[in-house]
Amino acid sequence: MPPLNGMAGALDAQAPEFLDFLIGISPAPRQQFYRDGLELLDARSREKFGQIFASLSATQAAEILRPLDEPWTHDPPADPLARFLRDAHLDIRRATQNSRPAMASAPSTGRRPGGIGLYWLPIDPIV
Repeated sequence: MPPLNGMAGALDAQAPEFLDFLIGISPAPRQQFYRDGLELLDARSREKFGQIFASLSATQAAEILRPLDEPWTHDPPADPLARFLRDAHLDIRRATQNSRPAMASAPSTGRRPGGIGLYWLPIDPIV
């Protein structure tokens, strides 16, 4: 999720680090969903381009991520990759929008955040 109109993007919000933490402490079925989804992403990339997803060019990656361009519905997509991409996309958006950087950048855009102090607090792994 790139920065947009002065709002923090996923990298500014440290969304990848948060998702790594979140999935790491999630129940086993959610962890398996992510494992299976990432394996399917690599499998489709190898099938189409002969290399893992992380090695693709932006143009090639966009082709694999095309299911994200489909209109949103309340029913999950039938294709397992499309279902994974949709859920991962929502997780990235939530992690970004509920971060401290997103809340801090919201007033400068003229938009009010959805609440006050709704960002995720830093996690101390030694609890």
